[in-house]
Amino acid sequence: MNVNKFNPLRGTSYIDLPRDIKLKKAVINVKNKDYFCFKWALLSALYPVNKHTDRVSSYVKHANKLKFDGISFPVKISDIAKVEKLNDISINVFGLEYNKEKRCNSIVGPLFLTKCRKDRHINLLFFSKDTKNHYCYIKNLSRLVSKQISKDGHIMYICEACLLRFPSQERLNNHEQYDCAHICTVLPNSETLKKKNWFGQPISNDKIKFDSYEKKLKIPFVVYADFEAFLKPIESCSNDPSKPFTHNIQKHEVHSFGYYIKCSYDDKLSKYVTYCGPNCAQVFMESLSNNLKEINRLQKYPPLPLTNEDKNQISNATICHICETELAKHFYDFDWYTGSFIGVAHESCCSKIRTPSYIPIFLHNLSHYDAHFIVHALNFCDGEVEVIPQNKEKYISFSKKLKVNNHEIILRFLDSFKFLSCKLEELAKNLSNDQFQELRRNYPNDEDFFRLKRKGVYPYELMTKYDSLSLTSLPEQKCFYSSLTDSHISNDDYNHAKDVWEHFGCCNMLDYSNLYLKTDVLLLSDVFENFRKLCINTYDLDPAHYYTAPGLSWDAMLKYTKIELELLTDYEKIAFIRSGIRGGVSQCSNRYARANNKYMEDYDTGKPNSYITYFDANNLYGWAMSQYLPTGGFEWVNPNTEFNVSKTSDFGFILEVDLEYPDELHDLHSDFPLCPENICVGNINENKLVPNLNNKDKYVIHYRNLKQCIEMGVKLTKIHRVLKFKQFPWLKMYIDLNTKLRTLAKSDFEKDFYKLMNNSVFGKTMENIEKRVNIKLVTHWENQGKALGEQDLIAKPQFHSLSIFSENLVAVQLRKTKLIYNKPIYLGFCILDISKTLMYDFHYNYMIKKFSKIKLLYTDTDSLIYHIFTNDFYTDIKPDLSSYFDTSDYDTNNIFEYPKLNKKKLGFFKDENNGKIMKEFVGLRSKMYAFNLENKTIAKAKGVNKCITKKMTMNSYKSSLFNKKVQYYSMLRFKSIKHTIFTQKLNKIGLSYNDTKRHILDNNIETLAWGHYKLR
Repeated sequence: MNVNKFNPLRGTSYIDLPRDIKLKKAVINVKNKDYFCFKWALLSALYPVNKHTDRVSSYVKHANKLKFDGISFPVKISDIAKVEKLNDISINVFGLEYNKEKRCNSIVGPLFLTKCRKDRHINLLFFSKDTKNHYCYIKNLSRLVSKQISKDGHIMYICEACLLRFPSQERLNNHEQYDCAHICTVLPNSETLKKKNWFGQPISNDKIKFDSYEKKLKIPFVVYADFEAFLKPIESCSNDPSKPFTHNIQKHEVHSFGYYIKCSYDDKLSKYVTYCGPNCAQVFMESLSNNLKEINRLQKYPPLPLTNEDKNQISNATICHICETELAKHFYDFDWYTGSFIGVAHESCCSKIRTPSYIPIFLHNLSHYDAHFIVHALNFCDGEVEVIPQNKEKYISFSKKLKVNNHEIILRFLDSFKFLSCKLEELAKNLSNDQFQELRRNYPNDEDFFRLKRKGVYPYELMTKYDSLSLTSLPEQKCFYSSLTDSHISNDDYNHAKDVWEHFGCCNMLDYSNLYLKTDVLLLSDVFENFRKLCINTYDLDPAHYYTAPGLSWDAMLKYTKIELELLTDYEKIAFIRSGIRGGVSQCSNRYARANNKYMEDYDTGKPNSYITYFDANNLYGWAMSQYLPTGGFEWVNPNTEFNVSKTSDFGFILEVDLEYPDELHDLHSDFPLCPENICVGNINENKLVPNLNNKDKYVIHYRNLKQCIEMGVKLTKIHRVLKFKQFPWLKMYIDLNTKLRTLAKSDFEKDFYKLMNNSVFGKTMENIEKRVNIKLVTHWENQGKALGEQDLIAKPQFHSLSIFSENLVAVQLRKTKLIYNKPIYLGFCILDISKTLMYDFHYNYMIKKFSKIKLLYTDTDSLIYHIFTNDFYTDIKPDLSSYFDTSDYDTNNIFEYPKLNKKKLGFFKDENNGKIMKEFVGLRSKMYAFNLENKTIAKAKGVNKCITKKMTMNSYKSSLFNKKVQYYSMLRFKSIKHTIFTQKLNKIGLSYNDTKRHILDNNIETLAWGHYKLR
């Protein structure tokens, strides 16, 4: 329970309006000297006067005509609903926010939106100055907001709930009924911003192109860090294993940190710092801050004399090495820290390239683990804390500002896992010996180096208190057991640990712990420094400037393709496209199958031959991103416009249509219906993406998908709206670059890097601004300079909730006051829709036509599992290998005599088991299935720990399926509660027979898609 000292924002006495708002002459601001500004604002609306509109005396005679029984003054926004009820009026309250880009005030909100508009309706403006707040009457909302939503400032039809403009009352009514977000919605509007781009040109806010040339500069100092913690046992009671439960069994208390400051230009300035003891997080912040302040004071060197090589480069230079455009006049760019010549550039470019004020600090899995230790120490000194939140306890990044002389430096904490989403152990395995430069620098001796270049093992659950660090011998192998993963370490790992202990002369567990910690930090630095090097060499961008891989890959793509993308400036188009965004299809169509064929040891010649096959499309979204995609030119066209154009046409369409799914298609299409929809199914009030056979009303669809549907027999009955756009395969060159480089890669590390850079672009196209949350981490009660304190944040009308982490640290969540649509959401829509055409084409135009008796068992976005009745499946598809399949991972001497073809080719289908025969399949529902190979069981269950699914058997799944059982499983997880980390034991449903996405038939194996004619 949180008890907040709540001083809600309420109106007080008169405050003068900002000049730009006053000049619009759209607001009546009564000059009251009491605390009744709310009342005077209402009276000025209800009883208008022609003269002296700002005088209290003009309304005094009406002062008793409004009822305020039980309402205290100044009036809180939370009491406005009571005022409405008492006086049979409706009220909206808008706020005021200074727009730094436009350098003017903007209207935001509504801070309060009436639930029912009455004949007597009033719009109020609520604004603040210092500690005073004030209400006044908006007499003309259209005039007040016209300039901020329309560059020509013309009067339009305004939606009072979101402040969008519409050209007609009809369009406004339609918007209010179907797609209003009920929050101030900001759209690009083609206007030129006062902010200029890199080249000094005015920026239009309806275009996106690469303009982050400063991120080409390699950041001179980067920090890599890690923590170790004791796992203190917590007593807990026993629970009924047949019911859900959750309880804490361990508390994580940090005892050690290590960090490595990596200097990119002078290895002598790189250093490792460690500490073990009490107040660990506090010491970490103090030590790190002192080190970084020292770095900030480092002397900048004057330019060194030019070498002959430098002079040759200058004489041959025609392009600026920073902005990559033509040079008219040469200007020499020098490194500030070394004085060495970097390249030839424009003078303006050199003046803009500055060492950033932030210093990146990377921790692997920061968001889920280490951040919780650090956050408690952010109040160690004055300085604002900024956070990019996912929720109140999980952050993409957070920063601490430090004052140094007359300026500030920013400690920016980042999660390396958001760039390289693998365990550190796996990442380190992918490096070659010569890539461990930081580890080698700290351990130049071969005997040391080769012992440490693999990640070590650590007896976490034995380490419960400081006394544990005093153990004078390496604990027994069984002490390295992990209850989190339910696994013991291997004999090889234990022998390696013993060797490390003896070789490095460890006297106790403290020595071993410090060495383990240092090794982890150096391995992380080597992994990420190689990632930086590869990215700089390939894209000329330093990842240390970015927060996540999607942001990095998005900029790399814009820079490489040089594309300029238009943003949608019409909310109707945004809502239209947004309604059509549907993710990947995942469903279980047939719940059990057993194969029987000559490649199986237990082949029964008396039964029909059948095969279970599992195909996966190579980089499905990469394939879709290589197709013709929109760049702009969006316009509504006549519904009768011919949309049957080629997929390589210069223009394409997104349509809103009615479709009829004929009964004669239902049996054939039931396993994999076209046109999936986000609908509620079953008794759960939750939208799921469900392929179904119902007719579609106002279904938003890409023209390629619509053409495919019609070709397969679905009937187009009506076209409501058509959005036309320009298109060409502009993204293909970037996808092809990474695909080619991945094929040529010399290490697994490089292969994974180029795959990441392709996949991450798609993630950026799917960014959903509506899911963003506004969290403020505050270390002070009262305001400090411009930084609001907890007191004022709690008092804001958009205050949502608060979490108290410690006496001097709280997280305040504020409701959003506006939505800014500045992302090309049409790309995400098109990529998702186009990707589905590949899967449907393979299923209906190849598999269904190839095999007369075939069942689709399961599909999940880019994968398909079939049960096929045929004499020899592998012989049947052999003539088609070059057209459809990637066989590059089959053994060279495979029994099917398949050649190696189409390695990593986008959109080709790969046998997930590479020729290993699938014997049996059980599917319970989406993300919950298992299958047997000859000597192995593969089990999947979403939300269940891998260590649990590894122990699940086919009998577990069959028991749920055939006995209609719900099975509970106990598992462990790390959970943060107010930034204190616990190991929790929870008992939850692991396997369930129920599947709401399909209608299950009486045999509990076969299913029908919803909407099938047999279900009427």
